[in-house]
Amino acid sequence: TVTSADGCVHDTSKVLSTVYPQPLAAFAVAPENCLNMPTSFTSNSSGSGNAIANWFWNFGDGNTATGQNVSHTYATAGTYTVKHWVRTVTNCYSDTLPQTVVINQLPAGNFNYNTPSCEDRTVSFTDLSVPNSGTLNQWAWNFGDLGSGAANTSTLTNPQHIFSNPGVYTVTLVVTTTKGCVDTIPVSVTVNSQPN
Repeated sequence: TVTSADGCVHDTSKVLSTVYPQPLAAFAVAPENCLNMPTSFTSNSSGSGNAIANWFWNFGDGNTATGQNVSHTYATAGTYTVKHWVRTVTNCYSDTLPQTVVINQLPAGNFNYNTPSCEDRTVSFTDLSVPNSGTLNQWAWNFGDLGSGAANTSTLTNPQHIFSNPGVYTVTLVVTTTKGCVDTIPVSVTVNSQPN
């Protein structure tokens, strides 16, 4: 409506093009995530009846990505604010949704064993691993002694093993924490011959 200085009034109207609803951003991430392991992000965003054309991510560590479902590997443990937003085919943008993601430190696998180690003698292994986040809850040992069959592996915290032949064996320990973080430590173990 316009009014002139002398009091004349005129009005007009026009039908606007369609006004679309704003899309809603939403995403899911696993509750436990670990350093140097891919963290997966799943977009649950809705276009409110309008198709989504683009998905945008800011991982809070200086890195970004596009795509509906993405993964990112963090180089430093800590707490990050991840931001997600979307754009529809009609060029409508959602608000930016922030969500906190905790990246847990990896455990530090370590162990020792009794020496000297001799063939046909029991070798005792002692776990010295440090969880760094959560607590240790899984141990997977491989003694590198294929000839021992099923006895070549153990899930005990502090197992024992008998090497039937002298030689150098690569004993590997894989430790896992309640946060799902994993570390692998291989150690060369020398098994000496018995004297005659």
